Amino acid sequence: MLDATSSPNWHIRDIAARTIAACTRGRCELEEITSILGALPLAPNSRHGRLLCVKYITQNVARSTGALVTGLSIISRVQPSFS
Repeated sequence: MLDATSSPNWHIRDIAARTIAACTRGRCELEEITSILGALPLAPNSRHGRLLCVKYITQNVARSTGALVTGLSIISRVQPSFS
């Protein structure tokens, strides 16, 4: 499914990202985000698709906790590799 997040079609990337976020619900979201961003690709479509995953995962966390959680409060602990 992660391969679909690099599709040249924006709608495919969005659907793939939403699916990945739904599949990670209830699991260790921070580890999932770290894994998704661990080797962030340089290709714009791939990068966009993975960032969409992070967006939807953080939205799910915010909804499930009932708290106002910003992406920065979760992502600030993740150290992605941009090499």
